[in-house]
Amino acid sequence: MGLLGRKERAAQRRAHNRALPVERLASLSAALLDAIAKARTHGGENTVDAAFRKAVKHAREMHELLLAALIEHEPVVTGYLRGLAATTDNSIAELEAIARDHER
Repeated sequence: MGLLGRKERAAQRRAHNRALPVERLASLSAALLDAIAKARTHGGENTVDAAFRKAVKHAREMHELLLAALIEHEPVVTGYLRGLAATTDNSIAELEAIARDHER
């Protein structure tokens, strides 16, 4: 293939790398929301134990993965995704505060 073919392939690779991986984002979002729901359900029963703390930690880890994906693909991130990141961060911070309050 000539030089033009190489340039086209390079452009396609760059475009692919910039594309937001919708399936990955959906999977991360679903796992994050599920982790928050599990922690809320467990903590809502006024049970702040190792399982609650593990659920909160998992939620925070999922949030960090979501943020990393959003940062990696920042040029194509929508307001909805930014809102989801902020809202879930607030929910997790609230759960972390509950866990801290019960450590005392």
